[in-house]
Amino acid sequence: MDGKKVWVVAEWTAPSKVADLRSFLGLANYYRRFIKVYSKIVNPLTDLLKKDQKWEWTVKCQRAFDLLKQAVSSEPMLKLPEFDKPFEVQTDASDRAIGGVLVQDKHPIAFESRKLKDAEMRSGKHNDVADALSRKVVEEYVAALTLIESDFLERIRESSQNDAVYMKLVEQVGAVHIRKYWLNDGLLYAKGGRAYVPSGPLRR
Repeated sequence: MDGKKVWVVAEWTAPSKVADLRSFLGLANYYRRFIKVYSKIVNPLTDLLKKDQKWEWTVKCQRAFDLLKQAVSSEPMLKLPEFDKPFEVQTDASDRAIGGVLVQDKHPIAFESRKLKDAEMRSGKHNDVADALSRKVVEEYVAALTLIESDFLERIRESSQNDAVYMKLVEQVGAVHIRKYWLNDGLLYAKGGRAYVPSGPLRR
């Protein structure tokens, strides 16, 4: 991390207008990959940048501003990747943002997050986690993955056998040619290559 830039962020005073806030976020955004749940932290600030949004620096905005400065100023607890060891991609989502972290030996390699657009937030909370899984966390690292050890797909297969919607779709796929869905290795995929996840704990 660039020490001079970090110092500038740490010493930045609270913005008094949109232009000042844009400048601050432009610099802070450079370090988003080092900051866990960056999009969640910065959300009250980016709301002020919306078109026709009245400028009002609230307690919530000040708290987000302080948290962001603190996060940028703190030494990141990241480790360099070891490409001969397996990686793990962990994701999370809320109704306003999605994010993920690339992990190795229980230590974070990099963080990635972004705020959901209005149209995406209307899609329904049950889609958010699947959407987070579909995003690239850090392309230069994920591209090197050769193996991800996880029982998640097997848990999907087991849960699917007790899911009425899944069984009905499988029956339809087997009876006629349906372009929207297809089966592969016991998993039901929808258009776009996303696996169907049965209702229940796996969707949460």
